[in-house]
Amino acid sequence: MMKSNMKKAIAVCLVIFNTIMLTAQEEEIRLKPVEKNWGFTFNLTGFINDIQLEGNRDQTGQPILFFRRYLRDDLALRAGFGLNTLKNTTVNKDSLRQISAFVEFDSVFTRNDVSFSAGIEKHIGTMRRLDPYFGGEILFQVLGKETTTWERTTTETAGKSVVEGERKTDGGTGFGLFGIAGFNYFIADHISLGAEYRFGYSYLKTGGNFSESIINTPISGSPTNTFNKGTDEYRTSGFEVNSTANIILSIFF
Repeated sequence: MMKSNMKKAIAVCLVIFNTIMLTAQEEEIRLKPVEKNWGFTFNLTGFINDIQLEGNRDQTGQPILFFRRYLRDDLALRAGFGLNTLKNTTVNKDSLRQISAFVEFDSVFTRNDVSFSAGIEKHIGTMRRLDPYFGGEILFQVLGKETTTWERTTTETAGKSVVEGERKTDGGTGFGLFGIAGFNYFIADHISLGAEYRFGYSYLKTGGNFSESIINTPISGSPTNTFNKGTDEYRTSGFEVNSTANIILSIFF
């Protein structure tokens, strides 16, 4: 009878032990993303009293949407996409007492940019929370044409004079090919903090041909029209090693 009870007790202990082990394994699996999971990444900036979440940025500093898709538990695709429409408007009003004049200056700047990146990550961590990875990424970027229009109106006792201008400049292109190495540290279920290094080649060209026209309408007399054109281009390229300046916050689901 005693042997039978002992066998039952041992069997119950084995069942409990197996249950605990399975639960721990399931918890470990749930902590990190697995096959078919998606993830979005943000930059965590500021200090304790001024914490902010910001999106990732391309090589010209424009915000992009960045996400991951796990093909397997240890292999993930990564992609970024940015579509930015820039329109900056400036309005200044001032009085020139020495000539009893009132000046208004208005300007509008517009440009549309598109960027896309794609890469792959191999995750090599076997620990419960630490998740190191390495991989590669390619980046393409198109900068739209820039258009700036402005108008300066001077109102005096004798009347009003107007100077109007418009400048158009070609856009640009960007390209990058990088190796990446980083890590995620999971502070909670499917939520991690981390950092990342990128090393590789990048190229960026901005500007190109430009045209500029200015119409000057004085208080008296006929308007004059000035037209200029030329080339204003800037290129930068080379190999670089850089890291994210901020903590990376990743959320998976």
